[in-house]
Amino acid sequence: MSCRSSTAPIARSRRFSSARDLEVGFKAGPGDLFIVDNQRVLHGRKAVGGSGRRHLQGCYADKDSLMSTLRVLERSS
Repeated sequence: MSCRSSTAPIARSRRFSSARDLEVGFKAGPGDLFIVDNQRVLHGRKAVGGSGRRHLQGCYADKDSLMSTLRVLERSS
């Protein structure tokens, strides 16, 4: 693998991470749920200001298992 090809993904991620016109922001409240497809979205979060507290719970799902279950349910209906 050449240096150029191995650094291309890093260059792309820097270009996208600085593209403010592509940025979507929102303020989550208690009990809010935010679901992200990590293969499709570059995501992050801003710092908590003042005396704010934050609790984030990560949950990971296998997309192949989900798609398989959906196919089985579609066939049975």
